[in-house]
Amino acid sequence: MTILITGATGFLGGALTRRLCKDGYQVRASGRDQVQGAQLAALGAEFIPADLRDAEAVHSLCEGVNVIIHAGALSSLWGKRELFWACNVTGTRHIVEGALKHQVSRLVHISSPSVYFDFQDAENLDEDAPLPHRFVNEYTASKHAAEGVVLEGCEQGLQALILRPRALFGPGDTAIFPRILRALASKRLKIIGSGQNLADLTYIDNAVDACLLAMTAPITQSGRIYNITDGDPTPLWPLLNQIAHELGYPTPTRRVPLRVARFAARLLESIHRLVCPQREPIFTEYSVGILGCSLTLDISRARHELGYQPQVKSREGIHHFLQWWIEQELSHSNSAPSEDHSR
Repeated sequence: MTILITGATGFLGGALTRRLCKDGYQVRASGRDQVQGAQLAALGAEFIPADLRDAEAVHSLCEGVNVIIHAGALSSLWGKRELFWACNVTGTRHIVEGALKHQVSRLVHISSPSVYFDFQDAENLDEDAPLPHRFVNEYTASKHAAEGVVLEGCEQGLQALILRPRALFGPGDTAIFPRILRALASKRLKIIGSGQNLADLTYIDNAVDACLLAMTAPITQSGRIYNITDGDPTPLWPLLNQIAHELGYPTPTRRVPLRVARFAARLLESIHRLVCPQREPIFTEYSVGILGCSLTLDISRARHELGYQPQVKSREGIHHFLQWWIEQELSHSNSAPSEDHSR
């Protein structure tokens, strides 16, 4: 079986590629980072750099593969609508076209549960929960639109499943917890809202397991959507306090009402759009909402239909991540040039 992984030089795509190569699959990996691509090639993957916006290149990627796991996307809290649409919507359309053209047996599309979020506490949402009338940012809107592209392909005969993994983290994460840890270390992090909100996380190995199950599970309905998490929602701020204690960082003590923090974030975003639109604000309304609101998901459908059973609990995953983080920090400090006092 030959499997195409898009976004293979990203966090999830890279973890998927490494697992599949280890398990003996023929893997065609695609991404934009040539250095990471060379490392994947050394593991046995066929690395082909490609831009999802290039229809011809993407269609060519799909030739001769049995399964596509489409993990490639522009994932950011900040950016222009046109770029999100080009990468996430048009790019997905190119994947769907390529899969149909070359009669790929199955597409596993990686989406995002940010489509549920509307700055309200929401717990145990299933896949049929109503979505907001307006999405929180351009990234989220583009991911929802990309799901629509996949569903259009299903109407044309494509066999596809859609996964919505919540808050991916683990060794190799460069997005979620590194941002939080930098804010903790610099004493910039404040408790948003009541401090009682729950976080639903997905350890990277669990997400990879879900993708592998989605490759082979019976499809009862093409285009079926599955929530993916660790299955054990955790109070966010006690968790962050524990992390701060373990790393010797200051523990957040100052509180900001969610309403006030959202207003400040909207103001900051407006200033950035006028003055420096290319530069991401230090915090956004969405990042404030994630720190101040509960959003937990029901994963019963994935358990029953895919056979998904999270093997790593969130706190165990945090332990693995912190070990990796400390090793990275030590490596960076040891490799930094020392001052030359001889002059």
